[in-house]
Amino acid sequence: MIRPIDGENYELGLKGEYLDGALNASIALFQVNQKNRSRAVRDVSECQVGTSCSEASGEVRSRGVDMELQGALRPNWQVGAGYTYTNTEYIKDNTYEKGDRFNTLLPEHMFKLTTIYRFLGDWENWRVGANFYRQSRMYSTAEQSGTTQDIEQKAYSLVDLIVGYKASKNLDFQLNINNLLDKTYYRGISNSATWAWESYGEPRSVRMTARYTF
Repeated sequence: MIRPIDGENYELGLKGEYLDGALNASIALFQVNQKNRSRAVRDVSECQVGTSCSEASGEVRSRGVDMELQGALRPNWQVGAGYTYTNTEYIKDNTYEKGDRFNTLLPEHMFKLTTIYRFLGDWENWRVGANFYRQSRMYSTAEQSGTTQDIEQKAYSLVDLIVGYKASKNLDFQLNINNLLDKTYYRGISNSATWAWESYGEPRSVRMTARYTF
Protein backbone atom coordinates (compact mmCIF):
# COMPACT_ATOMS: atom_id res chain seq x y z
CA MET A 1 0.00 0.00 0.00
CA ILE A 2 1.17 3.52 -0.83
CA ARG A 3 1.10 5.92 2.09
CA PRO A 4 -1.14 9.04 1.83
CA ILE A 5 0.29 12.19 0.25
CA ASP A 6 1.74 14.66 2.76
CA GLY A 7 2.57 18.24 1.84
CA GLU A 8 1.72 21.93 1.75
CA ASN A 9 0.50 24.43 -0.86
CA TYR A 10 1.40 28.10 -1.33
CA GLU A 11 -0.28 30.50 -3.71
CA LEU A 12 -0.04 34.23 -4.37
CA GLY A 13 -2.50 35.79 -6.77
CA LEU A 14 -3.67 39.13 -8.14
CA LYS A 15 -6.85 40.03 -10.03
CA GLY A 16 -7.77 43.36 -11.54
CA GLU A 17 -10.27 45.18 -13.70
CA TYR A 18 -8.99 47.89 -16.04
CA LEU A 19 -10.18 50.33 -18.72
CA ASP A 20 -13.60 50.76 -17.10
CA GLY A 21 -14.19 47.02 -17.06
CA ALA A 22 -13.12 46.39 -20.65
CA LEU A 23 -10.12 44.34 -19.49
CA ASN A 24 -9.91 41.73 -16.75
CA ALA A 25 -6.58 40.20 -15.79
CA SER A 26 -5.36 37.68 -13.25
CA ILE A 27 -2.05 36.08 -12.33
CA ALA A 28 -1.26 33.42 -9.75
CA LEU A 29 2.07 32.03 -8.59
CA PHE A 30 2.00 28.67 -6.84
CA GLN A 31 4.23 26.11 -5.18
CA VAL A 32 3.24 22.64 -3.97
CA ASN A 33 5.57 20.48 -1.86
CA GLN A 34 4.51 16.84 -1.52
CA LYS A 35 5.77 13.44 -0.37
CA ASN A 36 4.51 9.97 -1.32
CA ARG A 37 3.04 10.99 -4.66
CA SER A 38 2.13 7.91 -6.65
CA ARG A 39 4.29 7.20 -9.72
CA ALA A 40 4.56 4.34 -12.18
CA VAL A 41 7.42 1.92 -11.50
CA ARG A 42 10.07 2.59 -14.12
CA ASP A 43 11.06 -1.06 -14.62
CA VAL A 44 7.74 -2.88 -15.12
CA SER A 45 9.42 -6.28 -14.60
CA GLU A 46 9.31 -5.42 -10.88
CA CYS A 47 5.49 -5.50 -10.94
CA GLN A 48 4.13 -8.61 -9.24
CA VAL A 49 0.76 -8.36 -10.98
CA GLY A 50 0.02 -6.97 -14.47
CA THR A 51 2.22 -4.91 -16.77
CA SER A 52 2.25 -1.72 -14.72
CA CYS A 53 2.26 -0.81 -11.04
CA SER A 54 2.93 2.20 -8.83
CA GLU A 55 5.11 3.20 -5.92
CA ALA A 56 5.49 6.19 -3.61
CA SER A 57 7.92 8.91 -4.63
CA GLY A 58 10.16 10.93 -2.35
CA GLU A 59 9.76 14.71 -2.08
CA VAL A 60 8.35 16.44 -5.16
CA ARG A 61 7.97 20.18 -5.74
CA SER A 62 5.66 21.82 -8.26
CA ARG A 63 6.13 25.46 -9.18
CA GLY A 64 4.41 27.54 -11.77
CA VAL A 65 2.37 30.49 -12.90
CA ASP A 66 -1.15 30.84 -14.26
CA MET A 67 -2.12 33.97 -16.20
CA GLU A 68 -5.36 35.01 -17.88
CA LEU A 69 -6.59 38.05 -19.82
CA GLN A 70 -10.18 38.69 -20.90
CA GLY A 71 -11.32 41.87 -22.57
CA ALA A 72 -12.79 43.84 -25.44
CA LEU A 73 -10.61 45.43 -28.10
CA ARG A 74 -13.83 47.01 -29.31
CA PRO A 75 -17.43 46.76 -28.08
CA ASN A 76 -18.06 44.06 -30.71
CA TRP A 77 -14.69 42.29 -30.48
CA GLN A 78 -13.86 40.06 -27.52
CA VAL A 79 -10.44 38.48 -26.94
CA GLY A 80 -9.15 36.14 -24.26
CA ALA A 81 -5.76 34.57 -23.57
CA GLY A 82 -4.41 32.19 -20.97
CA TYR A 83 -1.02 30.69 -20.19
CA THR A 84 0.00 28.09 -17.63
CA TYR A 85 3.52 26.94 -16.77
CA THR A 86 4.12 24.09 -14.32
CA ASN A 87 7.51 22.65 -13.40
CA THR A 88 7.31 19.50 -11.27
CA GLU A 89 10.64 18.08 -10.14
CA TYR A 90 12.19 15.81 -7.57
CA ILE A 91 13.76 17.43 -4.52
CA LYS A 92 14.77 14.19 -2.76
CA ASP A 93 14.29 10.63 -3.98
CA ASN A 94 15.96 7.22 -3.82
CA THR A 95 15.64 6.56 -7.57
CA TYR A 96 15.75 9.92 -9.35
CA GLU A 97 18.22 12.79 -9.14
CA LYS A 98 17.35 16.19 -7.72
CA GLY A 99 15.90 18.32 -10.52
CA ASP A 100 14.57 15.41 -12.61
CA ARG A 101 11.02 15.93 -13.86
CA PHE A 102 8.40 14.06 -11.88
CA ASN A 103 5.60 13.70 -14.43
CA THR A 104 6.58 13.93 -18.09
CA LEU A 105 3.13 12.72 -19.20
CA LEU A 106 1.80 16.27 -18.74
CA PRO A 107 3.02 19.35 -20.65
CA GLU A 108 5.00 22.09 -18.91
CA HIS A 109 3.56 24.88 -21.09
CA MET A 110 -0.05 25.44 -22.18
CA PHE A 111 -1.33 28.48 -24.07
CA LYS A 112 -4.82 29.33 -25.32
CA LEU A 113 -6.11 32.29 -27.34
CA THR A 114 -9.79 32.89 -28.10
CA THR A 115 -11.59 35.62 -30.02
CA ILE A 116 -15.11 36.40 -31.20
CA TYR A 117 -16.02 39.26 -33.55
CA ARG A 118 -19.58 40.50 -34.14
CA PHE A 119 -20.11 42.39 -37.39
CA LEU A 120 -21.82 45.78 -37.60
CA GLY A 121 -24.20 47.37 -40.06
CA ASP A 122 -25.84 45.12 -42.65
CA TRP A 123 -23.91 42.13 -41.26
CA GLU A 124 -24.76 42.72 -37.61
CA ASN A 125 -26.47 39.33 -37.26
CA TRP A 126 -23.23 37.50 -38.10
CA ARG A 127 -20.28 36.65 -35.88
CA VAL A 128 -17.01 34.77 -36.37
CA GLY A 129 -14.52 33.45 -33.87
CA ALA A 130 -11.51 31.22 -33.44
CA ASN A 131 -9.66 29.29 -30.75
CA PHE A 132 -5.94 28.56 -30.74
CA TYR A 133 -4.33 26.07 -28.35
CA ARG A 134 -0.69 25.02 -28.01
CA GLN A 135 1.09 22.79 -25.55
CA SER A 136 4.68 21.59 -25.09
CA ARG A 137 5.89 18.01 -25.54
CA MET A 138 4.96 15.01 -23.44
CA TYR A 139 7.07 11.86 -23.17
CA SER A 140 7.71 8.75 -21.11
CA THR A 141 10.49 6.20 -20.68
CA ALA A 142 9.65 2.67 -19.54
CA GLU A 143 11.93 -0.28 -18.90
CA GLN A 144 11.48 -4.02 -18.75
CA SER A 145 14.36 -6.41 -18.06
CA GLY A 146 16.89 -3.98 -19.52
CA THR A 147 14.78 -3.02 -22.55
CA THR A 148 13.90 0.69 -22.79
CA GLN A 149 10.99 2.14 -24.72
CA ASP A 150 10.58 5.88 -25.34
CA ILE A 151 7.20 7.35 -26.21
CA GLU A 152 6.83 10.99 -27.20
CA GLN A 153 4.23 13.50 -28.32
CA LYS A 154 5.99 16.60 -29.60
CA ALA A 155 4.61 20.09 -29.05
CA TYR A 156 1.51 20.71 -31.13
CA SER A 157 -1.12 23.36 -31.91
CA LEU A 158 -4.86 23.16 -32.54
CA VAL A 159 -7.16 25.66 -34.27
CA ASP A 160 -10.97 25.83 -33.99
CA LEU A 161 -13.33 28.02 -36.03
CA ILE A 162 -16.75 29.45 -35.12
CA VAL A 163 -19.37 31.02 -37.37
CA GLY A 164 -22.68 32.22 -35.93
CA TYR A 165 -25.87 33.79 -37.26
CA LYS A 166 -28.77 35.28 -35.25
CA ALA A 167 -31.77 34.67 -37.44
CA SER A 168 -34.21 36.41 -35.13
CA LYS A 169 -34.61 37.63 -31.59
CA ASN A 170 -35.19 34.07 -30.41
CA LEU A 171 -33.38 31.85 -32.93
CA ASP A 172 -29.59 31.53 -33.17
CA PHE A 173 -27.41 29.24 -35.33
CA GLN A 174 -23.76 28.38 -34.76
CA LEU A 175 -21.26 26.30 -36.76
CA ASN A 176 -18.21 24.93 -34.93
CA ILE A 177 -15.26 23.37 -36.77
CA ASN A 178 -12.94 21.74 -34.27
CA ASN A 179 -9.34 20.85 -35.15
CA LEU A 180 -9.65 22.82 -38.37
CA LEU A 181 -6.27 21.68 -39.73
CA ASP A 182 -7.03 18.02 -38.91
CA LYS A 183 -3.94 17.68 -36.72
CA THR A 184 -3.03 14.11 -35.73
CA TYR A 185 -1.74 13.98 -32.16
CA TYR A 186 -1.77 11.94 -28.98
CA ARG A 187 -4.07 13.29 -26.28
CA GLY A 188 -2.45 10.96 -23.74
CA ILE A 189 0.54 8.63 -23.69
CA SER A 190 1.36 5.58 -21.57
CA ASN A 191 4.31 4.68 -19.38
CA SER A 192 4.35 0.93 -20.05
CA ALA A 193 7.02 -0.89 -22.08
CA THR A 194 4.73 -3.84 -22.79
CA TRP A 195 1.24 -2.40 -23.10
CA ALA A 196 0.79 0.94 -24.83
CA TRP A 197 -2.51 2.80 -24.52
CA GLU A 198 -1.73 6.01 -26.40
CA SER A 199 -5.01 7.72 -27.25
CA TYR A 200 -5.45 9.97 -30.27
CA GLY A 201 -7.02 13.37 -30.00
CA GLU A 202 -10.21 14.00 -31.94
CA PRO A 203 -9.78 14.59 -35.69
CA ARG A 204 -11.51 17.42 -37.52
CA SER A 205 -15.19 17.57 -36.65
CA VAL A 206 -18.10 19.83 -37.56
CA ARG A 207 -21.07 20.61 -35.33
CA MET A 208 -24.10 22.70 -36.20
CA THR A 209 -26.38 23.90 -33.39
CA ALA A 210 -29.65 25.81 -33.35
CA ARG A 211 -30.82 27.50 -30.13
CA TYR A 212 -34.28 28.88 -29.62
CA THR A 213 -35.07 30.93 -26.51
CA PHE A 214 -38.59 31.68 -25.26
